[in-house]
Amino acid sequence: MDSGVHRLNFKQTNWKKFQERFIRGYREECPPFDAENDSTIAPGDRNLSNEEILQYLLKLENLTLQTIEQVVPKIKPRNNMEGYETAAIKRLKKVKSFLLTRVNKIYRRYGDYHHPILVEFKSLLKIARDLIRQHYVNEVNSQWREKLKGISPSDPESMFTKINTLFRKKSRIAVPRIKVGGSEI
Repeated sequence: MDSGVHRLNFKQTNWKKFQERFIRGYREECPPFDAENDSTIAPGDRNLSNEEILQYLLKLENLTLQTIEQVVPKIKPRNNMEGYETAAIKRLKKVKSFLLTRVNKIYRRYGDYHHPILVEFKSLLKIARDLIRQHYVNEVNSQWREKLKGISPSDPESMFTKINTLFRKKSRIAVPRIKVGGSEI
């Protein structure tokens, strides 16, 4: 498995491929107890001990995680706020970075959190952060305003489809049951 952290895109998963890969791994990891009936769940002549059940469940869990890692597409991480970034926000971020560097240098030089210069730079840093936050809020609101302006009340057919794409709750994805040998998992 990858050691990196990533998100998984279950909506784009090919569930047939997932099932085939899972069944193939299942056959390799959990050979049948009873070869005649292809029964991997339990032997036909005795009950399983708690330890045998736990081992079997651990195998299933590992197999499921491996199959997910192999088959389910990964989502590349990205900054969701990037689309809202304007030139003013970029300049403010540079100012904030400069102020933060200065705060750290002043602290290293004087070693006192309550030094007057340090307090002044911290207040400037707080102002810069608040300005960045306010610019993001304004940009998000203006983009939503533009989306809503694009909805024309004179054309009801397109109006409702546009409203639904923006505000309707997304439906859950349907994941089919996986059948291995005649038993569902």
